[in-house]
Amino acid sequence: EIAELELATARELVDAREILLSTGEVHFGRKGMRCSLDGIAKGYIVDRASAVLSAHGIENHLINAGGDIRTRGTNAKGMPWRIAVQDPQGRANYPGIIAMRDGAVATSGGYEIFFDQEKVYHHIVSPSTGRSPDTAVSVSVRADSVVEADALSTALFVMGPEQGLALIDALPGRECLILDSKGRHRASRRWGNGTPS
Repeated sequence: EIAELELATARELVDAREILLSTGEVHFGRKGMRCSLDGIAKGYIVDRASAVLSAHGIENHLINAGGDIRTRGTNAKGMPWRIAVQDPQGRANYPGIIAMRDGAVATSGGYEIFFDQEKVYHHIVSPSTGRSPDTAVSVSVRADSVVEADALSTALFVMGPEQGLALIDALPGRECLILDSKGRHRASRRWGNGTPS
């Protein structure tokens, strides 16, 4: 069990206003601060790879980097790409399948990487508590870019299902599917509706 004093000390170092950016450099306003780009770096890389493929005339492609997915065009049969949301339990029962031509999907989940044997602490951490959120198990977000879907899926995971759904429903053209810790599938109003984007 993580000691409350350790958590309190770590939480004091969380403050985005203390991250100072200048041309080509990042500085931290407090000693001991650290920053990880894990929440968006993979999405950025996938978006750039897709842009390179398109620039070289490869208009039909799907890039999947472990749950960060970018699609353009159609599959080999001329149909929209079909994207399945992974079941956190590892079964072949997919909680959601969407069709997509040009767009992005990213999934954040607290079911693969743990830091303790009890599987309580995973790689997603709430900055306000210092603990791993436990109201969601998986959050998939559909957006225009993978970097945006990546950032939103992590943010929604931390926010929790109610606030997360409200946020996504307020953002035009964005969709989400949240699998909560009680086994419910909670979809935003636009999830999987309409024609493939």
